[in-house]
Amino acid sequence: MAPPYRADEIISELGEKWQTNNIRVKQHAMVATVHSSIECVAALQTRYPDRFRSEDADGLADTIRSITVEMSRTSYKHGGDRIARPITTTVMPAQFRAELLNRDVLWEIVAKAECVHNEDFDGEPWQQRVVITFRDGVALEHSLVAPKGARPGLSNKEIKGKWRALTEGVIRSERREGIEKLVLGLEEAPDIVSSLSTILLAAFSVVALAAPTPNADSEQLAKRQYSYCAKCSGGSRTCWNCGSAGCFSMVVSC
Repeated sequence: MAPPYRADEIISELGEKWQTNNIRVKQHAMVATVHSSIECVAALQTRYPDRFRSEDADGLADTIRSITVEMSRTSYKHGGDRIARPITTTVMPAQFRAELLNRDVLWEIVAKAECVHNEDFDGEPWQQRVVITFRDGVALEHSLVAPKGARPGLSNKEIKGKWRALTEGVIRSERREGIEKLVLGLEEAPDIVSSLSTILLAAFSVVALAAPTPNADSEQLAKRQYSYCAKCSGGSRTCWNCGSAGCFSMVVSC
């Protein structure tokens, strides 16, 4: 009986066969099988702005009777659970905050959305059609054979734009630019390990609002922000924990 795994495949053709050209960068921060759904809705919003214009999301939810998403078997099996229109018009980390996901209006629209398997689409796994029916009987629909990112793939400029949008408000702009510069210049980087270490250490480095004392209680410590010492973070501060400007301690309080 064949083994359930092939450990040798992990390093098979390593350095000989390159998979880079087979990798596709996704346009949206969502499971790939619903990208066509998102882009179909976006196309309808662009084509019929008056239909989707409302003073608030609650008003828009009241005008929609149903949302039907027709999918191939592959997409239906991987993303056929309840999906809905991205109310905030983008699909980025900021839209996944608890106060947005828990909105009653979001779940009201979710209840109106249904994914169905369309056998005619099975020959094109990415193909989908979205039909939005309004309470006045008007039904709008849009179809896609494949979403952006699958066919065609994203350009280098679009990939860079997605990276910047995804990290906006998540990490500091200096760190984002440092990572971007390193990745785009890997072939010219004289010391990748050193450059990468600097960026990773910067992730733990936060400018101290106030230097705590070693005897501060846990509540006080929880409210503080710390920075690593000069040697660790590349900054100019001294480690309050050991008093050294060259400490290599990797604890948060350092």
